[in-house]
Amino acid sequence: MDDNIRLKEAAPLDTPEGRQWLINRLKDGPASISFIKVDGTKRVMLCTLQEDVVPVIENKTDKVKVANTEVLPVYDLEAKGWRSFRLDSILTVTFDL
Repeated sequence: MDDNIRLKEAAPLDTPEGRQWLINRLKDGPASISFIKVDGTKRVMLCTLQEDVVPVIENKTDKVKVANTEVLPVYDLEAKGWRSFRLDSILTVTFDL
C-alpha cells in the first residue's frame, strides 16, 4: 500500500517540525520524493536515512560543517550516493508500507 502525502494537505516540511518528521520517516525506511531542482526541473529520488543501508562516513578533517536546515542530505538508493534537496522544493513524499 502506498501512503502518498501531498504537502498541501500535510504540515509543511520546510519547518523544523516537518524536517524532523521527514528525517524520522527516512530513518525507518525508503521514500520516493519528488521535488523541483535548483535548475527548475522535476526530479524523483528514491532515498533513505536507514542506518543499516547508508555507508559510514569517516571524518577526514577536524573542520566542523555548519548545517543548512533548508537542505536535507539523504542517501540516493539508485545513484548509491549522498544527494540533497531543498525542503521548500518538495512536491510529494511517497512511502511503501
